[in-house]
Amino acid sequence: MDKYSNPENKECVNTVLFAELVAPEDEPKYLADQRQLILSAQQQIGFINADFLAPIPETRTEWLTIIQFAQEKILTTI
Repeated sequence: MDKYSNPENKECVNTVLFAELVAPEDEPKYLADQRQLILSAQQQIGFINADFLAPIPETRTEWLTIIQFAQEKILTTI
């Protein structure tokens, strides 16, 4: 992994964060949709990383989807 694709190099990364409340009965569809979103993101130029995180009882009620891309200015210098 070079310095441009390393998520630890914050100056080179754009992060998109989605936070959503999901009813328990809708979780299977939500997870399938998020997997599709991440698969689509992986096909994009500059894709670095993606993940989704389940709610944490009594701490965070939302599902989180996190997608990271290299900044455009970095992509044009590679």
